[in-house]
Amino acid sequence: MRALCVICLILWSTCAVIAQDMGSLTGKVEDETEEALFAANVVVKGPAIEGIRGVITNEQGAYRIDRLPPGIYEITISYIGYETLVASGIEIRAGESMTRDFKLTAVALIGQQVVVSASRKQEKALEAPASIATIEASEIRDRGVLSPTEHIKALPGVDFSKTGISQSNVVVRGFNNVFSGALLTLVDNRIARVPSLRFNAFDMIPIAGDDIERIEVVLGPGSALYGPNSSSGVMHIITRSPFGSEGNTISISGGQRSVQKLSLRHASSLNNKIGIKVSGGYSSAHDWEYIDPLEVAARGENPRDYNSKKMVGELRLDYRPTDDLTIIGSTGYTKTSSIELTGLGAGQAKDWTYNFYQGRLLYRGWFAQVFYNASNAGGTRLLIPDDPIVDNSNLMVLQLQHNASLGQKQHFAYGADMLRTRPVTGGTINGIHEDIDNIDEYGIYLQSETSLSDQIELVLAGRIDKHSHVEDPFFSPRAALVIKPRPLNTLRLTYNRAFSTPSTTNLFLDRVGLPDPFGLAALESAFGFNPAIDVRAQGTASTGFTFSRDVNGLPMYRTSFAPIAGLSKDHYFSLHDPQGTNLMWGAARGIIMNILLAELEPLATGLFVERLGLPHSRTTGRRLSRDYPRTTAGFAKYGRDTKYSNGEF
Repeated sequence: MRALCVICLILWSTCAVIAQDMGSLTGKVEDETEEALFAANVVVKGPAIEGIRGVITNEQGAYRIDRLPPGIYEITISYIGYETLVASGIEIRAGESMTRDFKLTAVALIGQQVVVSASRKQEKALEAPASIATIEASEIRDRGVLSPTEHIKALPGVDFSKTGISQSNVVVRGFNNVFSGALLTLVDNRIARVPSLRFNAFDMIPIAGDDIERIEVVLGPGSALYGPNSSSGVMHIITRSPFGSEGNTISISGGQRSVQKLSLRHASSLNNKIGIKVSGGYSSAHDWEYIDPLEVAARGENPRDYNSKKMVGELRLDYRPTDDLTIIGSTGYTKTSSIELTGLGAGQAKDWTYNFYQGRLLYRGWFAQVFYNASNAGGTRLLIPDDPIVDNSNLMVLQLQHNASLGQKQHFAYGADMLRTRPVTGGTINGIHEDIDNIDEYGIYLQSETSLSDQIELVLAGRIDKHSHVEDPFFSPRAALVIKPRPLNTLRLTYNRAFSTPSTTNLFLDRVGLPDPFGLAALESAFGFNPAIDVRAQGTASTGFTFSRDVNGLPMYRTSFAPIAGLSKDHYFSLHDPQGTNLMWGAARGIIMNILLAELEPLATGLFVERLGLPHSRTTGRRLSRDYPRTTAGFAKYGRDTKYSNGEF
């Protein structure tokens, strides 16, 4: 016991001596009006330490950096919207605390925003090799919106189409349409669309409005870096890191159409190494009412529920063991109910859930991430026809990128991506293709940035992508010449070639779009089977649409009237097969006679009753019409048994 006490005393004495040999730096950071700047960055470097050390200021603008060895240091103070200040020759003495206060000057930020979406690395907007628009946090916080796309609808080049109280379709290069997925939408580098449908359901993104730091919109094709399906531009939503945004935020808003919105956010950090962020929200509204007469006719009543509801939540953990290494893990969840417009008519989304898991690693010039998006359609139904929609699909993505420099004038960015889409629709969307609808995509890319002079930069990039259901790989080149004659002026000469791969619906869609449009189901009692012909919406699969052909090369067809001849509905007839021709002529005669007899019924009944002097009643009419189905079936049978060639007796 005595030995242990002696060891502890020696260790305490050693630590005290070491602490006496160290100094510290404290102070305050303010603006020109002497208002404290919260979360300003204070970084010190010098020969006495390895690398750099840094902290951020607290809510009073104060900072403190301890355990600095004696020596001469350079201090850099930076804050968004202010000029960066560098103070050199700051001496730290052993056992002493040096106090230095700083005042930062506000600057105009025209073209000085730091963006990442144009080149997948940080750079000033004016220096980016693509036209890019940015919505900053101050603008976002001033608007109470139900969907993040409301923030960008006024940007140049953006085509915004509102389809509901919180629903919208957005593209940036034209060709807007319902149920669009043309705009590649990212949230913190994660693809945010519904996994298997490639549909941008912006109101389903699990993000709270108070957590958005900025939104970047690339107004040109981005396939050379982002791969396929970015030919119509990129929208990148970047959320706030827990570092530098510590504190609590509660927002409550309301408006017309019973709009109610609640948003919560908490962020905290420990020793500037561990940061945690929790955000969430709830919103509800009453959507604009529209009554579709086809929906009412099919159901006998209006099936729409105009009450829109959404619940979101997100959790994020940041770990920075060193200044060079950052590890980020996050997960999010959305549950929504609303009316969504699709290419097959309106759908009633009910308790549709969307969740994701994402891990990111940043180490010096390296960036790696893996994320998993999952979707569950809940009780969602298409309103015409009244069919359930099953969607338990998922998307998994692996990405790796490295940025490297050769001197001050040559920079490279290269990387690889892997996307695995796994549709699970229970046959309600992909039908007969349910077992062959998996999609794998792989891509590699390289971008070179060469500084030819202080005013001219040359950007060259190329990317190769392979899709598991497209035979040939696709090459996407990119070239840009960026000329900066003045600090606030940039001229870009660019060339891009981009492409979009077929989606799961393009390839594998297989469902009834309009059931029995000709009303043939009414003839079931006449034929003894249901001859209805449904209009189906189908994808083209990998081979496209082709005719089935017989041994002579003639096209073949199927008919729902095949059971008249004792055959299956899946039986194929050659184009000039006499059996099929007779069958179709007989069925046509039967249908036409059924229609004519129905039209002649009132006239025939009246004449019959009048001639016989019988009392007229509806019962008599019904009694006389009992043989209509038998008549129709008889004509059909007559057509089946009649022998003729080339449509003539």
